Amino acid sequence: MLIDSYEQIGMFIKSDPSIYKALLLNICKIMNQKEITYYNKK
Repeated sequence: MLIDSYEQIGMFIKSDPSIYKALLLNICKIMNQKEITYYNKK
């Protein structure tokens, strides 16, 4: 699904908050993985 505006994102989140939560969890996981690999390189 392609989302091209903040309004669409807002409507999308309102229609299914669980998808939004899953998306946030995925972003957190990716951020943590990048930090972990960064610390491993030191």
